[in-house]
Amino acid sequence: DDPRASVVRSSNAITSAPKDDARDAVNEKHAALLKQSNDFLEMAENFKLKAEIELLQSKLGQLEDRDRKQTARNKMLSGVTKSQQEQIKELQEQVKMWTDQSQQATTKLKEYLVAQDKVSH
Repeated sequence: DDPRASVVRSSNAITSAPKDDARDAVNEKHAALLKQSNDFLEMAENFKLKAEIELLQSKLGQLEDRDRKQTARNKMLSGVTKSQQEQIKELQEQVKMWTDQSQQATTKLKEYLVAQDKVSH
């Protein structure tokens, strides 16, 4: 072998070692930055999901509140309807009683008029 060739090979090995170290350092920094970027993306996604959860919880609370109010309103209306139905029943009974009284009075009036007619003739 040529002694100069071994010197060239050994100098190439020396000059490529710092390049490999620099490349490794860049790769490590790149990997660290990618990991940090992924961590930030994951954190951002978590914040977004938490915000969506809070929004949905708020909407759910509003719907539950609306449902409670509607239930209370329906219950009140049911009571009003029941009260009105009772009033209607009472009024119907009064109308029936007055109708009966009117028929009795009409019958008595007819009997009285017939009796008066007999007396006058």
